Amino acid sequence: MMDRKRAKELLPIIQAFADGKDVEFSNRDGDWESFVVGEDSFNLSFDNKWRIKPEPREWWLNTRTAEAYVTKECAEKFALGEKIVHLREVIE
Repeated sequence: MMDRKRAKELLPIIQAFADGKDVEFSNRDGDWESFVVGEDSFNLSFDNKWRIKPEPREWWLNTRTAEAYVTKECAEKFALGEKIVHLREVIE
């Protein structure tokens, strides 16, 4: 059932969808599935859980000191010639 509270919860999801971002819903097993335009019905009348698909986090790691940086530029500035490695989170 769609009431004002549910509409407020879903508004960011609908806006993200309209803006072209990926949205996901929780299936019967509780796993997150991508919503595929044309294949799935964006039916908000069901009590599905919806979310904007999270962006993977990334950071750069100084391999000698194990210090992590949120930007490549920052890592290069403070690494002082040390090797840095780019890491990206895997979201399943």
